Amino acid sequence: MAVALLVSTTLLAACASAPASGDTAAMPEAEAAEPSAEGGAMTILDGVYTAEQAGRGEDLAQANCMACHSTGEWSNGRYIGLWSGRSVGDLFDNLEGTMPYDEPGRLTRQEYSDVIAYIFSLSDLPAGDAPLPSDGEELSQIQVVPPGGEAP
Repeated sequence: MAVALLVSTTLLAACASAPASGDTAAMPEAEAAEPSAEGGAMTILDGVYTAEQAGRGEDLAQANCMACHSTGEWSNGRYIGLWSGRSVGDLFDNLEGTMPYDEPGRLTRQEYSDVIAYIFSLSDLPAGDAPLPSDGEELSQIQVVPPGGEAP
């Protein structure tokens, strides 16, 4: 919780003087990826998003995030590493509740999932066959682990 609060506070402070960006169109709802065979626990290393979804997320990030953020913040597993040991649902809830800075919650649930898919792609996480879901219960079942490593 302290890490999430620190990250949110840092991101909010960085965005305080950024101009507002425009809204984007809603994306269709996604279906959940299948859990890995190992123990049934799904992690972000199991291909939980699609490349197409990450592409939509890139467009959304350009329109809604890049006034305050750069792709370097989300690359090479740096950002994802801060969430290790938590669920993708926790990450989702944090982004939805705090971003975009000028109007938190402005995006649709699917658009937030698409942005997270883009962040995963920047961390070189593997894409899969099913898009990252936008349902909170499904997202809470996906564990964030270090991009190049094992679960904590």
